[in-house]
Amino acid sequence: MAQIYGHRWVSAYGFVTNEDNELTGTANTWGHALSIHGITERDLKRAFRALLTKDGWPPTLPEFINLCKASKPLASYHRPYQALPRAVVDADQVAGYIAQMRGGRAA
Repeated sequence: MAQIYGHRWVSAYGFVTNEDNELTGTANTWGHALSIHGITERDLKRAFRALLTKDGWPPTLPEFINLCKASKPLASYHRPYQALPRAVVDADQVAGYIAQMRGGRAA
């Protein structure tokens, strides 16, 4: 993120590692949160691509998680359905069915 946002990232979150080359608390927090939310490497790549088109301050952790989740493809049951073809209607056949339902009485 520092490569994308420069000083804005460092000002908001600090460096990823400390002087001993260990992950900082912020880096551990982000890593843990991404892990428990099931964020995959593929999700991260899509989210980073989306960030490259935005200007401003870096996202907060919840904003970044939402960005990762928003970039996931929808499950098949969330995809728009394809409508069935329009039914072909025969007016005479419909009139016959209506007459049958009325007990043979004409309209």
